[in-house]
Amino acid sequence: MADLYQPRNAQELVDRFLRDIRLAAVSEGLDEPPTQVGTDFWLTANGVAGMGLLGFYNIARAEAAQNVLTAEGDDLDNIREGYGLPEVPGAPATGNLVVSVTGATTITDGQVILYPNGVSGTVVGTYVNPSDGSEVAVTASESGTKTNLKSGSKVRFVSPPINVLSEATVSQGKPITGGTENESDDRKRERILNVLRNKPAGGNWAQLRQLALDELASLSDCYVIPALGGPGSVKIVPVKDFDTDNNDYSRTASTAALAVVRSAIQAELSAGIEAVVQAAVD
Repeated sequence: MADLYQPRNAQELVDRFLRDIRLAAVSEGLDEPPTQVGTDFWLTANGVAGMGLLGFYNIARAEAAQNVLTAEGDDLDNIREGYGLPEVPGAPATGNLVVSVTGATTITDGQVILYPNGVSGTVVGTYVNPSDGSEVAVTASESGTKTNLKSGSKVRFVSPPINVLSEATVSQGKPITGGTENESDDRKRERILNVLRNKPAGGNWAQLRQLALDELASLSDCYVIPALGGPGSVKIVPVKDFDTDNNDYSRTASTAALAVVRSAIQAELSAGIEAVVQAAVD
């Protein structure tokens, strides 16, 4: 579709108006009309140009609000709702902790940790007899940027398991990141474009990508490779953006994030499809 004409300024409309007046007069065999500054025609042209410029601006703005590539804020939300896509709430941060172990122990799934700012989180998975310096996956219990922690930050177990020191350190390779307040416009736009590129349905790649992106706002994309393991199989690889503010330079989704996506996808697919949700390798 061709772009709508948009004048650069009011003077452009004034010049077009006066030119048309002159050409119309000449076409009818009349004398050269007075179009210089201060004439009636010049005054009329300026008044019409002012109103016309406002109209052109409103038309251009309305066009941008209806285009998925240019819409923002509430306009983009209206488009999202029109395609039946859910609102994705803010996401909790996820990552790894390095634990100090002095003997045989088991760190259980759901073990509570506490941030320096009072935010709580939980361990994801169960770790039997981990060695000293091992890493365990954790996720924050609430969402938002306040749940992000840089590598080297300290947290503590509320009730540390036996032979595990209460203080743990945020991993260098997998800091606790991905906590977001709201879904960005760029991410909403990507979800809408996913629907437009290929209708998500029947377990196709677009549906699997949609299920992942609808579930967790911390993911920036999700790659789907059908039949990678043979007929009836599919490989699903969610990825996240860099978070340079929190020393996170990895696209690899955390263990906790993968668990959330895996549960959402496997709940929707039939038992006859082997869906493998796997982290990307940097």
